[in-house]
Amino acid sequence: MSRSRFRVLFSLGVMLAALPLGGCPAIVLGGAAAGGYTLATAQRSPAQIAKDASIAAVAHKYWADTSTDLARDVSATVYNSQLLITGTVPNAEMKAKAEEVAKRIEGVGPIYNEIQVGQPTNFGQDAKDGVVSNTLRAKLLSDSEVRSSNFTTHTLNGVVYLIGYARNAAERQRVVDYARNLSNVSRVVAYIEVGNEVTPPTGTQAPPSTPPEDAPPPRAVPRDTIEVTPLQ
Repeated sequence: MSRSRFRVLFSLGVMLAALPLGGCPAIVLGGAAAGGYTLATAQRSPAQIAKDASIAAVAHKYWADTSTDLARDVSATVYNSQLLITGTVPNAEMKAKAEEVAKRIEGVGPIYNEIQVGQPTNFGQDAKDGVVSNTLRAKLLSDSEVRSSNFTTHTLNGVVYLIGYARNAAERQRVVDYARNLSNVSRVVAYIEVGNEVTPPTGTQAPPSTPPEDAPPPRAVPRDTIEVTPLQ
């Protein structure tokens, strides 16, 4: 078995282990809540969730049609039509090409190109990244003050990428703090839209403020980068 094929299968296994928490192989969508996924607690409408899945699938198809290297090395994470591109490629030209191809997708909103340029990660780093993502998802799921269905996360080479919606600044800070305080994390990159909702008292649940089906396209969310001294 070739090294690249083994890496793909290894990464697939890591992501499959996270399925109950809202991840899926290659195409990563936000979507878990304590006790299982429920649309009732999601910020996005069912139609938007389906649209996000379609955007991610089309992105991977377009990359595969363009280059087997892009198909293998680049991943799509989609939330509310916003496309976060991650992965590791050998040069800046491939990074730019991945974004150029993604812009052709019908209905895609802002594109955040976070592809790293350099050597591919090794098996040990892949395993550490998988543990980071799974641990973070578990912490978000178990926190009653965080609506975990509104966040999705991906980890690559020690960098945690977060995208989603926080009901208020306090919830956003809780999510970021969980990520930055995990072992083997060197940086947190967050694209989190922040609302002005009041968090209900512990033990109660406010109805979600789901956007209407004909909501305007999302605006780009400011990028927030937090450098971290890795905990070993």
